Amino acid sequence: MMPWRLGLFLIASLTASLIAGAAACGAPAPAAPSSEPGPARGAAAPSAAPGASSGAPAVASSQPGSVPAAALAPLQPAVPVKVAYVQSIGNAGIYVALERGYFQEQGLDVETSNFRSTAEFMPSLARGDIQVGTADVNAGFLNILGREVDLRFVADRGTTPPGAGWYAVMVRSGIADQFHDYRDLAGRTISLSFEGAFNHWLLGVMLERGGLTFDDVNVVFIPPTDVAVALANGTLDVIPTFEPTNTVLAENGWAVRWRGVDEILPNAQIVVMAYAPRFAQEEPEAARRWMLAYLKGVREYNDAYHKGINRDAVVQMLTQATAVKDPATWNKMVWPALHGDGTINVASIRQAEAWFQQQGMVRQTADLDRFVDPSFAEWAVAQLGGPYR
Repeated sequence: MMPWRLGLFLIASLTASLIAGAAACGAPAPAAPSSEPGPARGAAAPSAAPGASSGAPAVASSQPGSVPAAALAPLQPAVPVKVAYVQSIGNAGIYVALERGYFQEQGLDVETSNFRSTAEFMPSLARGDIQVGTADVNAGFLNILGREVDLRFVADRGTTPPGAGWYAVMVRSGIADQFHDYRDLAGRTISLSFEGAFNHWLLGVMLERGGLTFDDVNVVFIPPTDVAVALANGTLDVIPTFEPTNTVLAENGWAVRWRGVDEILPNAQIVVMAYAPRFAQEEPEAARRWMLAYLKGVREYNDAYHKGINRDAVVQMLTQATAVKDPATWNKMVWPALHGDGTINVASIRQAEAWFQQQGMVRQTADLDRFVDPSFAEWAVAQLGGPYR
C-alpha cells in the first residue's frame, strides 16, 4: 500500500483532473465558412461507383462489439463540429466514437475542448460558436432554461439506473459502522460540490427521508483536491461523489461506499447532451449524423462493460482519453451509466426543478417540452437497427 502522503497526493491529483477538468483558453470562435465550390455543407456524398472507395473509414463493420449502422455516405465537404465538455469518464461514448472514427465516417470533423465547468461554455453553446456540449442538471442549468436561453437537449450523458452505483454516497471509514439509515446523517459534516448542485438535491432527499433538515447537518464545500485530506483527518464525514474517486477513496481506507445514488434516486438524469439551436435547426443532417456516431460509441462502451465484448480494447481507449490510466482501476470500479438509446429522463429533471424551486434556488418553471428534442436520438436508433439490448 502506498505511503499515506503519497496516497493523498494521488487522490488529489486524480480527483482534480476528473472533476475540475483542464482549463480552457477561451470560447472557440465560429468555424469559417468554406470557400471551396461543391455540394452544400452537410450534403451527403454521392454513392461510389462499383468497386470504388468512398474514402470513409470502414470502422463500424470491422470492430468487434460495435453495432453497425445502415450504410450512409459521409457528408461532403466534412462538417466541422466543436464539442465542449468537462473532462470526465462519463464522456466515454464520445471518446470511443472518436477513437473508432465513427464521427469521421459520417463526414464530421469533430474538435473537442475541455472546460473547468459547463458554465464556462454555455454562452458559446447558446450562440452557436460551439455546436455540442454537455450540461449538468443543477439549479444553474434550470435557471438558464427559465431565462429562455435557447438550447436543445438531445440525449442522455449520465443517469442512475438501478444497479449502476457509479455515483455514490461515501462515508468516512472511522464512522461507517454508525450509519444504518438516513437519520444517521444528523450532526455530520457533509461536503457538496456547490450550492445548487445535483448533490444538493440528493442530500435534501436523504435528509427528508430521515426526518431531518439542513439545520441538522453541517454542509461544507470542500474542493476536490482536499477531499482525501479532510476524510483522513476527520474534518469531513460524508461526501456524494463519482467514480473513480469512490474506488480510490475506498481502496486507501479513507471512506466506505454507503449507498449508491441509483438506490436513492433511481434513473435520475444527471447530465445531458445539448445542441446549439443553430446546429439543430440549420444543420439537421450533421446533427443527426453526430448523434448516430455518438450512440455507436455509447453502445460499444456498454457492450464492453455489460457484456464483456471487446472490453480490453475499450478500456485501452479510455485509459488514453481519461485521467484513469490504470486498466486495473477500470476493472474494479462501477462504470458511468450511459443510455444506449440516448433517452433523457425528463420526469427526473422536473423533480429536480420542483425541489430547487422549493428551496428558492430556481424561480421559474422551464418549458422542458421546448428544450428537450429526442428526434435526433430516435433517428439514430432507427439507423442502428432499433433499441439497444
